[in-house]
Amino acid sequence: MSDDTIMLSVFVPAEGKTLEVRTPRGIKAAVLIKDLAEIINRRGGEFIPDASTVLCVRKSGEILNPDTFIDDIGLINGSELFLI
Repeated sequence: MSDDTIMLSVFVPAEGKTLEVRTPRGIKAAVLIKDLAEIINRRGGEFIPDASTVLCVRKSGEILNPDTFIDDIGLINGSELFLI
């Protein structure tokens, strides 16, 4: 894995599934939400993000600012998130 990507574990309660995803560090959380929704839908799920959809750090419950770049949030390989 290169240094410009990060591996994340994202639990999606609406689907009852956890996704293991590799994503570029240089994208915003809002773009990651959109990308995750596309992955879920390609795998047969039905997840449509709206204005209330957020990514949260699983351990702390901290809601990630959608305008913040993944690289600036302090996530590391293996970080666990919720998509709600």
